[in-house]
Amino acid sequence: MPPSGSRRSPPGETCRTAPPSPGWSFATGNARKVKRVLDLVTDGLWHEGFGYVTYGLSWHLPFVSALERVTGTNVGDLALVKAMPRALAATQLPERPYQSVLLHGNFYAISKDMGLMPLRYAAMRYRDPVAQAAADTWLRGTTFSSYAPELNQRVFEFLFYDASLRASDPRTLPLDWYGDNQQVAVFRGGWDKGSLLFALKNGPYGGMAGWQWLKSGMEPRGTLNISHDHADDNGFYLYGQGSWLAPEAPGYYIGHSGSPGPAANQTVFHNSLTIDGVGQLGEGVRDRSDSAASYGWYLERKGGIPFFGSSEHFGYTIGDGASLYASSFGLRRWDRHALFLDRKWVVLRDVVQASRPHVYRWSCHFMNGASREGGWLHGRGENGQALGVAVVAPEAFDVSFTEQRPVHIQKFNATGAVTNAEVKPTTAAANVTFLTALVPTPESAWASRPVVKALDARTPDAGLKVTEGTSTVYALFNDLPGQSRDAGGFRLTGLAGVVRYEGTTPTRALLVQGTSLSDASRTLISHADAIRVLEADGLATETVRLSGNGQGTPRIHAPRATRVLWNGVEVPFHREGDAIVVGKTDAPLPTGATPPALPASPAPAILEPSSPHDGEHAFPEGPGSAMPPLEEPEASRFRVGPSCATTGGRQLPFTWGLLALGGVLSRCRRRRTRPPAR
Repeated sequence: MPPSGSRRSPPGETCRTAPPSPGWSFATGNARKVKRVLDLVTDGLWHEGFGYVTYGLSWHLPFVSALERVTGTNVGDLALVKAMPRALAATQLPERPYQSVLLHGNFYAISKDMGLMPLRYAAMRYRDPVAQAAADTWLRGTTFSSYAPELNQRVFEFLFYDASLRASDPRTLPLDWYGDNQQVAVFRGGWDKGSLLFALKNGPYGGMAGWQWLKSGMEPRGTLNISHDHADDNGFYLYGQGSWLAPEAPGYYIGHSGSPGPAANQTVFHNSLTIDGVGQLGEGVRDRSDSAASYGWYLERKGGIPFFGSSEHFGYTIGDGASLYASSFGLRRWDRHALFLDRKWVVLRDVVQASRPHVYRWSCHFMNGASREGGWLHGRGENGQALGVAVVAPEAFDVSFTEQRPVHIQKFNATGAVTNAEVKPTTAAANVTFLTALVPTPESAWASRPVVKALDARTPDAGLKVTEGTSTVYALFNDLPGQSRDAGGFRLTGLAGVVRYEGTTPTRALLVQGTSLSDASRTLISHADAIRVLEADGLATETVRLSGNGQGTPRIHAPRATRVLWNGVEVPFHREGDAIVVGKTDAPLPTGATPPALPASPAPAILEPSSPHDGEHAFPEGPGSAMPPLEEPEASRFRVGPSCATTGGRQLPFTWGLLALGGVLSRCRRRRTRPPAR
């Protein structure tokens, strides 16, 4: 059931079911339907947002638990619930563990206790130490709710609690995480308070499971309700130092003509892109009902994350947004590249190309106002924190600032508003590349923030350099993996490359889907075949640490190296002057190596395509999709979970609200002790 004020069925549509019978058969039948829906969602993320799925589970889990205890009927093994603890752990804000860095879907500010019960249930049912840890973290950082109708959260959290299960240490988890249903990439700077969190979200309305279910046309037929979904795809979120640095404008709007405005589901309320002042398909009023099948564009509107990978100090992901907008715009591509740089900053590179000129507006939101200072946007966050957005490209740009006040935003920001900054080129163009750096800094240190400049003034969209004290980091980009580029004294063959210097000495290098990266004096990192993500750290020391996703025999500039670790495993090498070549024919690089369980060493996270894709323009590493050739726009393909199964010939709507349960819960009691800290 959704909170009051929401609509789950189009006007005039009813849900016809059989009347209840002895033995709770009606409620049990509905529980089986819930299971079939939730078993499709394998990443723990729900298309309407965490608040809505946890609200539904808060009533559903006590019933299925009592049903199993009393009758032995097992309908409580739910794929979404099993996956949810890892999703919540990956996205929990360190200082506000009841909030997620993902704000997608309608914002209602549902009870802070809402996620506790599913976590304790998952911990108990699946003996999941991650679930136990996420729940413990939630409790330590959340005040109690005193609203009587919602106290069942704490009651059943207590009843589901298993004191014999030891919680895991979150620091042993990979820092970076990918969710296949919502097409989400999450990068973290760490697990402690003050850590930086970045997320890019690019899934279809209804999630990939819902999209695939509707596309397949398989039984059971039903309704995919998208009333709570927002036109927010290829949008990003940033949080750090206890402050929302780049939120969206979270609000409530159900897409009906009578819904209280403003229409918070519009793209302009999110950190995304508008074209000639128009947002993505499906924004605003959806006057053909809440059903996705009512809209001819639905199955063609399919963003995705075709590439996601990480190493010790970097994360890299790509969002494909070419099909998110009406075909009349002639948009050929919108690739949003996100580089998590040294786990301190975020570099965004948006490559936008169309068949005719447009006015593109790039959005970023701030909690407490923003202003322009030369080539920077100065955004004000919370708790004395600020976010600087360095606009490196386009070199000439205009910016406008607008306060946005969607419904319920006062529950997110007590001021009742957030500020949207829109950056646009000074002239309309068919092709534009936005290159920006998101630089968190204390407000008191704004004047001494890192310096960000174009790597090469002649081609400002090619790359940038960030200088902080005696350290300088250079990042260089191509539009596609097979390209080469010379800029600012560097040469890159591949998609992206990064070099960090202490003074004039190179200390760290990164290569993403490339074969070589060189500075003016030497080749820093190279590989015969295009490697996925490879970081080499400690170039000026005796121990070189390689991390990321790749195998083979890379060549690294490391004049002092006497030892090489690859994802924590020592590997052989031989020297060629100031360079080392990793691996020998009689001692191949170990496969399946995982990095040590340290906060700064995330596990490899490259996702393989589900099918091959020909063409030089492909981004070959991704979750079952590939980027289309520029000349031939084509839908990306995604791998999703299994399709729905038939349920006695009845229609099974792919929505939560239509799966209402009735009746009184069987009594469920258990005696055991709780830790003194409770």
